Amino acid sequence: MHQQRVRFRRLGGTCGTCLEGEACSLGQCGPACEPDCLGKECGDDGCGSECGTCPNAAPVCDQGICKADCDPDCDGKECGDDGCGGDCGTCPGAAPVCNDSFMCVKDCEPVCDGKECGDDGCGSDCGTCPAAVPVCQAGLCVEEASCVPACDGKQCGDDGCNGVCGTCETGFTCDEGTCQEGTVEGDVVVSAVSPDWGYNDAETEVSITGSGFKSGASVKLGAANLSQVVVVSDGLITAVVPSSLEEGAYMLVVVNSDGTTGSLVDAFEVRLPVSGGTSGSCAAGPVTATTGLAVLAALLLAALLWGRRIRG
Repeated sequence: MHQQRVRFRRLGGTCGTCLEGEACSLGQCGPACEPDCLGKECGDDGCGSECGTCPNAAPVCDQGICKADCDPDCDGKECGDDGCGGDCGTCPGAAPVCNDSFMCVKDCEPVCDGKECGDDGCGSDCGTCPAAVPVCQAGLCVEEASCVPACDGKQCGDDGCNGVCGTCETGFTCDEGTCQEGTVEGDVVVSAVSPDWGYNDAETEVSITGSGFKSGASVKLGAANLSQVVVVSDGLITAVVPSSLEEGAYMLVVVNSDGTTGSLVDAFEVRLPVSGGTSGSCAAGPVTATTGLAVLAALLLAALLWGRRIRG
């Protein structure tokens, strides 16, 4: 049986008892309410009361969470810190990495071999140029640019200054300055470099194999231009790697005259000369332009001396 309302006050007691299914709130009987504070630090509990009070260190209640008095800064950001202890967004599985520019990118290995500055291929930079040499050109810091690269709106391709605006990741190709998934007609592919290493005290002749090479193409190893570039066919280029490069592995980039590019990461390794000698010593290594001439001269001298000995 339902209880009846009691309308008299009894000292030390209650003013009355609410019916079943009702609750007493502010001295009035009304429908029963279940407070909703799950996951909340503050704010309305849905029953006319609060889930909690925010402390002075984080006095602002934002959707049930106590935050510092702060305006989130997410302009131009896809992810990363909003400056108020929160995030500007979560990166999707297709581009799970939040880079230094607060953009979602694919899991990517930066390529900065031979570079002091410029794009690292992963949406960030290889370094910042100091005030003494403030201009970044072709990956190197210089006092004044001899050419102004034209890379506005481009992700890849020729920059108009014998360099590139960027390179595409594996599985993507450069099509009119934009990285496109898959391959396109005229795609440039760099398959291999032979030999794939050389000493830095001498030039090294190399053969570059692949596809899509065109007459007038240029070749870069890191930020350095290869010399004596000859496009033998659409699948073969010969060139000469310069001396005096820093030790390490370099990315090789082929840039066709129409702006299409192809690259190969860690294509060529520059090594220091063997201790106690030069690259032309007994240590095995690739045939270089310098060592080739030295061997030829030695053979000619030996033949001349042998001929004199026979005549004597």
